[in-house]
Amino acid sequence: MILTFGQYNILTATRHCVNRTQLSEHTNFDRTLVSYLITGLVRSGLLNICNEGNEEQTFYELTDAGLDCIEEYERENPDLIINRLTI
Repeated sequence: MILTFGQYNILTATRHCVNRTQLSEHTNFDRTLVSYLITGLVRSGLLNICNEGNEEQTFYELTDAGLDCIEEYERENPDLIINRLTI
């Protein structure tokens, strides 16, 4: 799968279970964009839902396929690598 920078940014922020608010704060994307990107990444199998609840109680985590996509993106785009900070 070819990732956009936005998808890559979301994936790098989901190494540990995080919710939409944490992702929005970490990526500086608005909540609407975060929701849109998460939906596509879950459907593609790159993110898993850790536990489901309301927006603040639903957490997401990176899948092995998601990690593979990050690694492929970084090999092909070394100038765009995001420093991995913990949330």
